[in-house]
Amino acid sequence: MRIAWTKYLSIVLFIIFYHHTSYAQKTNWAIDKNHSCISFEISYFGIGTVKGAFDEFEGNLQMDESGLKEADFSLKIQASSINTNQDQRDEHLRSKDFFNVTENPEIEFTSKSVNQVSEDNYQVKGMLLLGGISKEIVLNVTNKGSFVHPRFKKTVTVLDVDCLVMREAHEIGTAYGPASKALGKEVKLTAQIQLSTESGK
Repeated sequence: MRIAWTKYLSIVLFIIFYHHTSYAQKTNWAIDKNHSCISFEISYFGIGTVKGAFDEFEGNLQMDESGLKEADFSLKIQASSINTNQDQRDEHLRSKDFFNVTENPEIEFTSKSVNQVSEDNYQVKGMLLLGGISKEIVLNVTNKGSFVHPRFKKTVTVLDVDCLVMREAHEIGTAYGPASKALGKEVKLTAQIQLSTESGK
């Protein structure tokens, strides 16, 4: 009887362990750069707005069957890819007066936790490395849904993202005197991110 009970208990524990590990496995979703965009805007002398984008970036979302609630997100942006549609201004933004891309070539975000605030809306807390300084920020993320691409047969998930970044906290423009009067302290980042499973599932 003891042997039978021990065998039964072992089977139950195996099933629980197998179910847990299977459920915990996460699928890797990669950003489709050709169908994604990362933009920003900042006030200019209090009444105007300077808008731009970063053209070079990559990132991944690791997600299991529970969806975004237990997801891990990472993003890497090439700071030198800043684009405000004015070459002279972009070169200045790449200089030591602002992003100093020679010493700080990459902007990185790594998630720490996810809080679901409604059916399709989440707050993703994580660390933003910008200007060589790492600060905690919160991304507002809306899951727009998924579809299967008819040509490539891959599942695609679309996310809308926005957040506020405090420019001076990362010392962007603080070494350039006129920036304190010309530029706002808050930078609004917005993005639409398309991700697809690398396996095509």
